[in-house]
Amino acid sequence: MNVAVKNDGRTDMKTLARYVDKVVTERLQTVKGVGGIQLAGFRDREIRIWINTDSLEAYNITTKEIKSAVYTKHVELPAGRIETATKEYGIRLEGSIPLSPSLNTFPSP
Repeated sequence: MNVAVKNDGRTDMKTLARYVDKVVTERLQTVKGVGGIQLAGFRDREIRIWINTDSLEAYNITTKEIKSAVYTKHVELPAGRIETATKEYGIRLEGSIPLSPSLNTFPSP
């Protein structure tokens, strides 16, 4: 089954995509018989990182380690479900680093 979501112009695509990802998807996952949800047509969220090569060398860190730190510090994982007699609730574990000046001193392995 396919479900389409159309933007009526009252919100930006980023907000709509986040709503569909966080609210609509989670609600559809709780419907009995739904095996999985696949989103298409939305741009994935991204961050840009400018790397100071002198700092990398000073701390003996590679770009591969930076990439690994980003992937392991910002995760969304299915964490299970709770079932009642009439409903099923999906549980999602979210971990992320807030967008703030703390990113200037992002920890890496």
